[in-house]
Amino acid sequence: MKSFIILTLSLFTFFQLSADLIVFKDGRTQEIYNVEESGKWILYTLSPDPDSELKRVEAESVFAIKPENGEMIMVGNNDSQSKSLDTTRKTDAVNNSEKEGPKYMEPNPASDNSQKIAAYNNVELRLKKPKKENDKTKYCSDFISIWGIGENSILSDENIDISLEAFEVGNARNWTIYPYYKIKITNKTINPVYIDLANSFRVNANGISTPYFTNSVYTEGTSKSKGSSMNLGAVAGAMGVGGAIGTLASGINVGKGSTKSASISTEEQRFLMIPPMAAIYMPPIKFSEGDKIIDEFEVLYLRNKTLSSNPLTSEGDLRRFDEVKPYFHAVESSGGLDKASFNKDNIQAPMGWVKDFSEEESPKTISRLITYSTSPDFETYTTIPIILYIRGVMGSNERYNVPKFYDRTHLESSDDAHLLWGFGSVKKN
Repeated sequence: MKSFIILTLSLFTFFQLSADLIVFKDGRTQEIYNVEESGKWILYTLSPDPDSELKRVEAESVFAIKPENGEMIMVGNNDSQSKSLDTTRKTDAVNNSEKEGPKYMEPNPASDNSQKIAAYNNVELRLKKPKKENDKTKYCSDFISIWGIGENSILSDENIDISLEAFEVGNARNWTIYPYYKIKITNKTINPVYIDLANSFRVNANGISTPYFTNSVYTEGTSKSKGSSMNLGAVAGAMGVGGAIGTLASGINVGKGSTKSASISTEEQRFLMIPPMAAIYMPPIKFSEGDKIIDEFEVLYLRNKTLSSNPLTSEGDLRRFDEVKPYFHAVESSGGLDKASFNKDNIQAPMGWVKDFSEEESPKTISRLITYSTSPDFETYTTIPIILYIRGVMGSNERYNVPKFYDRTHLESSDDAHLLWGFGSVKKN
């Protein structure tokens, strides 16, 4: 009971200090405080402190402003729909006590959802020159991992389409190809769709989740600056707190960070707007490399060995050359190692042949959760699950002309556009 009271007081303090949200016409959003109208200008600060530096922006460049716990106010050329900030705040003060929190809407797969999933799961990978039948019993500790989309995933609903697009970086020094992926979200409607990155997550094989929004500031020339933060949704959900506190409080990060520098800084945006009939990519994780800020790739792999003992990739090359440093960082990230019990005898990756796994027996499963709304103030919202699992492995042995990556001189697939592949390396025994 004591913990619940402390949590409730903490959440109450947070909402007292909550920021307004300004939505620009180019789709950008920004959390702001102390908002005022002044002729053709919108005045605001980036801190709750009223004495902090005053910012201003032309009203013509602003689409709307959403006051704390209030209705969206149309700005700019939306004169016929706009109301003054003062009038709206007074009305909200009366009505907020009667207003319900955001409502969760169950995702409904579109009629083509199964077809889109099958496009990834039906891709075949094979050697152009097949190995002998008895090579199927020769297991390898290095292998190519072939990934599928889980049957409970949603790649298409009435509002959005989701796809995984493959990209490659190459290391010309040893002819190695490193694949990575981006999640592309396409708005199928004639109205904007809004992505809430604080309520969208990467979930690893151990069930540990990381939000796409981390409340961070990145400064080129220095490093990432990050204040202490607390994910209210995770705590409120665990405590069983409902109502206004337990709904869109879910995923909100409490805390602040600051960077004092003459350099140009980039602040993460919690919300992304997808214009009608347009598309965006989910943002990458960022990390600092010297004085540079670099995007970390989305990599698919299975391994329980460090790269220093992994013959599949050269740790020296990955650390040394700029084009593959993001790949190395993704693979060596915290929690990157898989189960220590994996070895070549229980994975059973046959040399030059593919061993298939069902979704239930797959050695590794990860997921991505995308939360979106068709309403800018998230009156209703939907969370879309994307489940990825290893559905096959092909043992690699370069001595016998079976490459450790998708070398198109030796390998071919039935559909490159939908092939999801990565690498694998486990202990010999």
